[in-house]
Amino acid sequence: MAIGKMVHSVKLQQPSRSADTGGGAVVTFSDVATMFASIKPQGGSEVLFGDQLEGRETYIIKIRFRQNVTNKFRVLYAFTTGGANYSRTFNITRVENVGERNRYLNLYCTEGVAI
Repeated sequence: MAIGKMVHSVKLQQPSRSADTGGGAVVTFSDVATMFASIKPQGGSEVLFGDQLEGRETYIIKIRFRQNVTNKFRVLYAFTTGGANYSRTFNITRVENVGERNRYLNLYCTEGVAI
C-alpha cells in the first residue's frame, strides 16, 4: 500500500482497569500511539438488541505494523470539519498481519457497538 493512501490521523488506545469505590472495576482507555491509517468501510447490518434496533458498521483500518496490538484495543479518529469537532470510535474485532511480513496490520473494526 502506498503511504499516500494513509490519510487519517488516528490514535491507538489500550484499555486499563482500575478499582472503583463500590468494589467494581472501571475501564479507561489511554493513548498508545498516534499514527496515520486508511479507513475503508466494509458494510453494515442491523440487529435486535434489548428490544431496540442497533446498527453495526464494519471497517478495515490499515496501519503500519506494531507489536502487541490485540482486539482489546480501540481506534479513535478525531477530526474537524467546517469548524465543528467530531470523533469516531472503532472497536477492534480482529488483527491481521498482512502477508505475515510485519509491514502492515489490518484492523477489522466495528463502529456503533458498545464494548
